[in-house]
Amino acid sequence: MVGLRVASHLHRTADRESRLVRLREPWHGRDGSQVTCGVDRTATPSTDGRLPPSVTSYEAVVFDMDGVLLTMTDGSVIDRAAREAFGAFGVEPTDEAIEPFTRADADGLAAACEPFDLDPDAVWPAREWAACWLQAREMDADRKRPYDEVQEAIGSLDARVGLVSNNQHHTVGYALDRFGLGDLFETAYGRGHTVDALRRRKPDPHYVDRALSDLGTRDALYVGDSGVDIEAAARAGVDSAFVRRDHRAEYRLRGDPDYEVADLAELVDVLGD
Repeated sequence: MVGLRVASHLHRTADRESRLVRLREPWHGRDGSQVTCGVDRTATPSTDGRLPPSVTSYEAVVFDMDGVLLTMTDGSVIDRAAREAFGAFGVEPTDEAIEPFTRADADGLAAACEPFDLDPDAVWPAREWAACWLQAREMDADRKRPYDEVQEAIGSLDARVGLVSNNQHHTVGYALDRFGLGDLFETAYGRGHTVDALRRRKPDPHYVDRALSDLGTRDALYVGDSGVDIEAAARAGVDSAFVRRDHRAEYRLRGDPDYEVADLAELVDVLGD
């Protein structure tokens, strides 16, 4: 297959991590599922040329990444990552086999691998590393980038700030470093590369709970752009805000968020009222 060769990448973990993640602070946790970014939220922020500090009623605000902080990854990128993963094992997958790997359907992985006599616990990590690498290329090409108001809006919050994404943890780390956003967050989580880690993604509150523990409070707001974000917030026992950007214009929520806003600038205005 044309493009990256996932199989060789899987044998060069140290080199791969040095390319994908270059945050200043060390990683935490043996599964590589957390990075703490080391922000000092006790300092008084400068308001020169920026939004004034927004006094919120929450001690912490935790953000989703894709569709909230960064533009969405094109679906063709994830499709290619899935195909590259199978290709690393010498297999040309069918569209049916690819589907659970593009939808990140943990329950469907085994059935998709069975016709090729492959172990999903081997193929799935290959898909995740391929997705990390391809999304990094999307960021480098400016096809995946922060929304215009993100840095200013988050920088104006007086609350402690975290990030919890359903994307890979290495993709989160690369984005924070690539776009200079790391100093905005005290803690950041994405999912690990195993099938078990996939099962702990939102709406499971696992990573939200871990972020809140890092931030030292349950008096928090979780900000997302999907139903799983709103459900994860509810299961974690915190309030939620739904960001209805253009890609969610016709999106129907099954649950009721505490707030609905068009972007993060509006969120700051709402929280400051």
